Amino acid sequence: MMKLASVSVILAVLVIISLFGILADGTITYGVFRFIKLKTVPNILLANWAIAHMISAIILPLNVLMNVFLTISENHIANCLSIHATITSYLVALWFCIVLCIDWCSTAYFFPLSKKIREHYKFAISFIWLNAVPLYVTSAGSCVGYSTDLLPTVLVIISFIINLLFVLILHCSKLVQRFRVNPINYSRSLKVQLMMITTILCSYLVAIISSALALSDVYSITDNYLRAGVCLLLSISAIQGTPVIILGILYFLDRDFRRCLFPNHAHKSCDDLESENVNHNENLTSTATSSTSV
Repeated sequence: MMKLASVSVILAVLVIISLFGILADGTITYGVFRFIKLKTVPNILLANWAIAHMISAIILPLNVLMNVFLTISENHIANCLSIHATITSYLVALWFCIVLCIDWCSTAYFFPLSKKIREHYKFAISFIWLNAVPLYVTSAGSCVGYSTDLLPTVLVIISFIINLLFVLILHCSKLVQRFRVNPINYSRSLKVQLMMITTILCSYLVAIISSALALSDVYSITDNYLRAGVCLLLSISAIQGTPVIILGILYFLDRDFRRCLFPNHAHKSCDDLESENVNHNENLTSTATSSTSV
């Protein structure tokens, strides 16, 4: 009875956090693909990260439900499919974070090169998703066949370490710039982008530490299973709640995002800005045409 009550509480909290995460992921994705002004390369990469995160947010509560209501044989197959789908979605999200880090570094320090790199962003997005599908099929199939496939888990750890090194190097480079005679002035969009990448990495770090404590013998030695459950819930919540924080960063620090998605909270809506840009381009074109005719 105690176990069922604990599972019910964990499931309820997990569903609530996952719903908020799904709503935030959907808002970010909708905003990027709905408004032309938001269709920048970093935003498109962020939207793909949100899609990958949304997959895990949908699967995790279903996984808890299957553990409670399915039989052992059914539970094995369902666990294999859901757990490896979650791991693969985490891996895809981390891959998009790596691409965001590369984009930030090239834009901040090698701007001419970044233009050429951004021309191939569709190839990078397609490459990530196309590699995720066979990886999931292989790992889930091995699990169903009662064989161990640690490749996705190993790739998640390696991808996290690469992301962590990237973020540390980028923050150190920003710190060094403060002491230079002619420091680089980072744009507002670059600051927001780095803040979002750091937030995502911190959430994964909290999740890894909490999971390690819960799965190790730290709490089982004292039979304190409640703390182990809280740690597992914290690890899941850290990742599942990240889109809400990212959406908050975009709302408060990204003017274009706020104007497009929340026009009632801004002086000018996204449509007004787009119409102004169109009028400005038309004026430039007419001016160039008149000067040519003269």
